[in-house]
Amino acid sequence: MLKSDEQFQIQSTTPGSRRWAKFLLDSKEPFQIELIVASGVVSLEVVRDPTSIANPFWTLQDVEQGTHYVNITSGDPNFHIGTYYYINVYQTQPGSSSTAVKYV
Repeated sequence: MLKSDEQFQIQSTTPGSRRWAKFLLDSKEPFQIELIVASGVVSLEVVRDPTSIANPFWTLQDVEQGTHYVNITSGDPNFHIGTYYYINVYQTQPGSSSTAVKYV
């Protein structure tokens, strides 16, 4: 399980392959999900059920090299304390990708 301010490293050479990181919201404080893309093009989705990716709560689509953020406020209707969330990161273009994700 991913802890606040802890990075989850992801390497991929296959477009569409998904890697998951699970975290628990234990506070009603606003937070960010930080995606650091070293190479490649990736997308990020956050869901409550990793078997159902049809309706993600928060997303970043087709982001390239750099640091990207999803800002979640305490007033967001999908923000629930004491709930497990799953961050899904996947490569969207041919080639390879190298990324890291964390929530802060």
